[in-house]
Amino acid sequence: MDSVTGGSGPGGVGLGAVLGDTWQFDLFTKEWTQKGSSNAPVMSHLAINPLDNSAKAISFGGRDSFGNPSGRLYTFAASKSSDAWERVYPAGERPSRRTGNTLVYDQESARIITSFGLDSGGMQDDTWILDLATQMWTCWYGSLKSCVHQAPNKQYSGPGKIAFPTQVQKGMYSFLFGGARSVIVPCAQVGRGASGNMAVSYNVLDMWAMDSSRLVFLKVTMDLSLPHPTATLLASMVSAAEFPGFKAPLVVAGGANVACRLANPPCMVPLPSNEIWVMDSVQAGILKSALYSALT
Repeated sequence: MDSVTGGSGPGGVGLGAVLGDTWQFDLFTKEWTQKGSSNAPVMSHLAINPLDNSAKAISFGGRDSFGNPSGRLYTFAASKSSDAWERVYPAGERPSRRTGNTLVYDQESARIITSFGLDSGGMQDDTWILDLATQMWTCWYGSLKSCVHQAPNKQYSGPGKIAFPTQVQKGMYSFLFGGARSVIVPCAQVGRGASGNMAVSYNVLDMWAMDSSRLVFLKVTMDLSLPHPTATLLASMVSAAEFPGFKAPLVVAGGANVACRLANPPCMVPLPSNEIWVMDSVQAGILKSALYSALT
């Protein structure tokens, strides 16, 4: 059983036309069923991760109906016939309200980990841990004085300040691909006036793996002389059970390109991608290189 919730579209509420409905797809019957819940998060770009089994999940962040980053935390229980969503109110210090963040579940330590994303101050390079038993956040890495590891620190920063990478968890590793960074450019370069500067996002062509036990990031080297996906953000990535010729395959699909924002005149909306790629995540049995192949 797979589930989808939120997003933007016709009939959505607020400035972002945000949706708050949840649907489940039965892989055996090939049928969709709407899940009733008065507490469902009304948000787009919502980071959701399964917990100990596919019937439970947790979410953090996203963009609300006013277009603002969110700091709300929810749990989802597929077994409930109604009110499957429940808001959680953790105590103490917590991550800033954000969207485009990653979310990882560490089953061994009963905790979730969120990193990166975009808040009201821009793109972030930090990592927070939520203890599911105490419902308390801890800043593992960041610029706050209370963080266990102070930024900057290459061991814990990984990709740096990014938002909206595609992510999938496979065993002890959480794989990240793509996303967006920002650069300061003259307003005139993007048709926004004759003077001044502004931050403009651009696509990332990086891949990283986070070790969920040690909370460190490992760079996955891609040979760019071989076929590879286009730099993208807002793509989808899933772990495939098997794929001929690939070890522990990951499949990347879709996404969008914001590089056209740097053109003159700039594009108004990101250009969508229709690419689908499969990746060998442990080529030669080591987490150092990735081999991609296009699916046609």
